[in-house]
Amino acid sequence: MPTEKATINGQVKKSILLLNHHIPADKAKLWVTATEMRDRLVHSGVHQTLTVDMVVDALRRANKDETLIRKRQFHLINYFIPSIYPDTDELPNDQRFNNRRGGREQRVHINPDRNFFRECGGAAKHLKCVNKALEAIATANNTASANTNNSPAANNDSDTNSGDNADETEQTTGDIEFEMEQPRNDEMEAETEQPRTP
Repeated sequence: MPTEKATINGQVKKSILLLNHHIPADKAKLWVTATEMRDRLVHSGVHQTLTVDMVVDALRRANKDETLIRKRQFHLINYFIPSIYPDTDELPNDQRFNNRRGGREQRVHINPDRNFFRECGGAAKHLKCVNKALEAIATANNTASANTNNSPAANNDSDTNSGDNADETEQTTGDIEFEMEQPRNDEMEAETEQPRTP
């Protein structure tokens, strides 16, 4: 099975970072973690096989001297914004909430409209570059998975699990697909940087 690093070349890494420059300014100027950046890119139209590791690798290898994406550390968490926005003294945490007069704080949404990049002409070249590479990875992974499932050992396992467990397997698969299609809200995105307790 091909590795991600063999497939994601320098231009793809650069395009992953440059897509952040095409997010509307009111969202792009907010400091985000690498996880939030990944989730926002996928929300905006990047293929879902984009991983946080790919984003982190792009930030490490295609962002020399922070020419594309600026980094700031706050409470031992790295935050990022496109370098086209000036650095300010505003703390990342201060950007996350709007204080409403006489009411509760209101959370700031960090995502543009769903599939925003597909309607943004300036992002088209970078979106095509990134999605082509990610689709190739997905195809390679699916092919490798299919080859593994067709092996004699896999066939023996499937014979053992046939019958009563077949309906359970189909139900489980359906639940997984359903969960993956559910949109994530901004509160869930903010919590990704904190470990969850069982």
